[in-house]
Amino acid sequence: MATKRIALLASADAMDMDTDGPLLFPALDARGVSYDVVAWDDPKVKWNRYHTVVVRATWDYFRRAEQFLDVLEQIDQHATLLNPLEVIEWNLDKRYLIEVNKAGLPTVPSTYVSHLHPPTELASAMGQIGRWDVAEVVVKPTVSAGSNDTFRIDAADGSSLSKAVQAIVDSDRVAMIQPYLPAVDTYGERGFVYVNGSFDHAFAKAALLTQGDQTVDGLFVPEKIAAVEPTDAERAVAESVNGWLCERFGPVLYARIDLLPSEEGPQLVEVELIEPSLFFEADPPSAERFAEVLAQLPN
Repeated sequence: MATKRIALLASADAMDMDTDGPLLFPALDARGVSYDVVAWDDPKVKWNRYHTVVVRATWDYFRRAEQFLDVLEQIDQHATLLNPLEVIEWNLDKRYLIEVNKAGLPTVPSTYVSHLHPPTELASAMGQIGRWDVAEVVVKPTVSAGSNDTFRIDAADGSSLSKAVQAIVDSDRVAMIQPYLPAVDTYGERGFVYVNGSFDHAFAKAALLTQGDQTVDGLFVPEKIAAVEPTDAERAVAESVNGWLCERFGPVLYARIDLLPSEEGPQLVEVELIEPSLFFEADPPSAERFAEVLAQLPN
């Protein structure tokens, strides 16, 4: 019987834009791994050709989330999907942060608006923003990626805030509001990559958001990444979040845990379990390690 291949899922509009590819693909080739980079929505793909399908650079999924899940359900019937469908369904909507916060993990405060009539949710959100006592807030959809449809707004500008929320809600999405933590402007974010439940490498990311709405040319805002030695406090928060994820789902192929600096210490802003860039360039041997994990997948 012929050896089946691995499919690495990507977006049709960005087949050659996987920022991890320049390091990962040669590492896979060196190990003799048979793989194809495949558009997730290509109707011609026969999923039974593959023993494993790895979701890697499907950066347009948020625009057609229901179709994306439908395709993943089809894949799941023919191949091993990584990360698993249950994990992806959970991670698709950023309201997963409610569950993470209830588990006692330090998360960036969040409030949500799903409708404007009656205005109860918006009024509640406005009250929450007042209690945060912050200068700026971030408004974004709960289903999104690449900083698309994301607004950084003066917290006292109720008109602009309402318009940003309305733009999201009117497109049948849920708006998520968080305080903008100003330390990120100078310190940036810290990201932690875990593979099969174990810490692999960390990176620093420069602040992305400017005042107003984000005009994204393409699928995502370009990111400035650098190697970093995380602090003990950052490592402790990342380990706590990863430990909770492993209890919740078991070890997953990859997890990226993104933290922001705050006066209370590092806070979780996002858990990336669907299509994160793993930023191998921050630690080039990490691509070799990830390729080895894929090479060891059962056929």
